[in-house]
Amino acid sequence: MVFLAVLLLGAYVAFFRLGVNDWHPDELVYRDAGLEYVREGDFSRNHEHPFLVKYIFGTAQVVLGSSGAEAVRIPAATTALLTGLVLFAFASRVAGYWTGVLALALWIISPLTLAFGRLAILDVFLAFFSTLALYLGWRWAETGSWGFAA
Repeated sequence: MVFLAVLLLGAYVAFFRLGVNDWHPDELVYRDAGLEYVREGDFSRNHEHPFLVKYIFGTAQVVLGSSGAEAVRIPAATTALLTGLVLFAFASRVAGYWTGVLALALWIISPLTLAFGRLAILDVFLAFFSTLALYLGWRWAETGSWGFAA
């Protein structure tokens, strides 16, 4: 029950009034580049960073039919919430259920998550993929299963 309450709080924090804030300068670059990647197959724009996240932003725009702030920020907000779930799984595995709930809650109310978890920037995805890699590496070391290593 507590887990569900914390998860609902996280969803509220991540998605409520997602498009209200002004655009961060990087968001506009990633939004436009991602749309070009998906619509035109042109990867010549914004070579400074890897393509995957910008492609995700472009796909969200095409699927949702909008280039508004809400459409571009939905993948970032979802990823921020997924990072909390990975932290929950990791902490639960290592130290028990209540530690997992605490890790999820602390992630949701973290000033970094509150400031950047809703913006369509690459840092949110970096945090997610790093956390996921750490968790899967831990599971691989724990079980020896090559499925976690892959």
